[in-house]
Amino acid sequence: MEGSKIVLTGIFGILPVFGIVFMGCAAGAEKNKPEQETIMSGRPLISAEPGGAVYALNSEAETMIVEAESPDGGEITYQWYKNSEANAGDGSAIAGETAQVYTPPTDLVGTVYYSVVVTNTREGKTNRARTALAPIQTLASVPDIPAVSAVITVNTGTRYQYIAGFGGMSNVWVSPNLTTKDIDTLFSPDALGYNIFRICIYPYMDELFDGTEPYEPADTAGYTNPPDTHKDYYELVKRARSYGTIILASPWTFPAEWKDTGSRGGGGHLLEEYYDDYAYYLRDYVKRMADNGAPIDIISVQNEPDIDVTYDGSDWPPEAMYNFVKNYIPLIREEIKPVKIMPGESFNFNRNMYESILNDPEAVKNIDIAGGHIYGGGLTRYDNAIDKGKEVWMTEHLLNTSGNYDYDSTWPAVWAFAKDIHNSMALAHFNAYIWWHAKRFYSMVGDGSYNTVEGEVLPRGYVMSHYAKYATGKTRVAAAAAGASAASVYVTAYESDTDISLVIFNESNTDAGYVRIDLPVAVRSANGVKTSEAAGNMRPEIIRLSADKKSGTVAVPPAAILSVKFTK
Repeated sequence: MEGSKIVLTGIFGILPVFGIVFMGCAAGAEKNKPEQETIMSGRPLISAEPGGAVYALNSEAETMIVEAESPDGGEITYQWYKNSEANAGDGSAIAGETAQVYTPPTDLVGTVYYSVVVTNTREGKTNRARTALAPIQTLASVPDIPAVSAVITVNTGTRYQYIAGFGGMSNVWVSPNLTTKDIDTLFSPDALGYNIFRICIYPYMDELFDGTEPYEPADTAGYTNPPDTHKDYYELVKRARSYGTIILASPWTFPAEWKDTGSRGGGGHLLEEYYDDYAYYLRDYVKRMADNGAPIDIISVQNEPDIDVTYDGSDWPPEAMYNFVKNYIPLIREEIKPVKIMPGESFNFNRNMYESILNDPEAVKNIDIAGGHIYGGGLTRYDNAIDKGKEVWMTEHLLNTSGNYDYDSTWPAVWAFAKDIHNSMALAHFNAYIWWHAKRFYSMVGDGSYNTVEGEVLPRGYVMSHYAKYATGKTRVAAAAAGASAASVYVTAYESDTDISLVIFNESNTDAGYVRIDLPVAVRSANGVKTSEAAGNMRPEIIRLSADKKSGTVAVPPAAILSVKFTK
């Protein structure tokens, strides 16, 4: 939907991207980390990265360390690189430096950016990953760690939800079509690094994909109809899966003859006499995707079953959804394992859509995830679902600016979006956050409309990348800011077996000064990345560690978002 709007004002700034990879795995949460198939086999798993530091001229530098393992029993090798520019994609190999450790020289004043290319070799085939840039700054003399205006205290003893990930929606109806290049931009760990791809389950898929009957949605207002809108349906899913992406499939409607209105659009109900047909319809879709080499991971029963629309849709009263989940999902449950089941995704996470299911000991066994949207409501913690051991996913939202769509692709427009993600993590305890169309003028990648460039990453795309790269696969833990500038600092923290990471942003135009991050344990190293209109996107930032390595200090400038990773 494109009707949920927020009115904002501001100026424009599109900035370059730098490919920086951060990895890790998490353990523990309000529920245990789910078992997931390893799809991205072969890519090295980096567990420890070299960290940035500041040294006095000709002083002794600490040895930097990298650690990685192979996901498939291959041989891991290392090559250290250096660069005078903050660009992970370039630089020169340091001759002979192929060990896990490297001690940087400090004989010249300036900043050098180090990284390591980790290669996994198995049966003659290779796959590579590169660490984050580690800036080593050498000064004539090192200034003291500056006074701080706020302190963030991280408490890993207080643990919240496991973070399954972040992502966006494919094209629905006849909206701008994603390309394989867009998929690379969105889901490659070397680009934005998202890991959830929501796709539409179209009715009449045989006719749709063989070209005999172009898909004509019930309401095409505001869209054009490219002739190749759906030709890459399977290929795009395959491409996303090659990066380890989770695929969520959601139906908007189904064959019109099963509906009491006889129409795809404008609501209407699935006739109960066709409930078993619909169950098999979902089953057959799962099998179709697998047969075409594009298997899915999660299937939803219905997109927005509780709102009357003019476009493709279907109305499901809560009692109908309960009936279907309890009595008809078992018809297909065994045949589509390990695909997970999500009941209808309420447009405002209306609890009435889920409560009967959650409170019935038999029905609750038939779902794995409670998914919903937050248009006008629902941005609260869903205790009943969490208590029943279910993950809670925010599966669709958008913010656009009524009457000024050109504004939505600008840097000042990111803060409402950043707070949306922050609140979804910190207030609602969602396990996942999925935006509406991944490619649109108000989204992650531009579609060529409203002052955007086709395929170009937008500021909102970079902001969600911070969360995708620093929170995914980890458990959110407690973090609180105090001090003079604390009111302007938004922070969430995440822990894995190998690191403690934070996403921090300051939406105000006032400098928050230096912020100290206090940790419950000593760490080995720290890396930071900053994005702002003034500084650029994904710029490496030095985190000044204390002598005991239990705290790190970083500058938090105006209108900027930072991510910090402490390697244990």
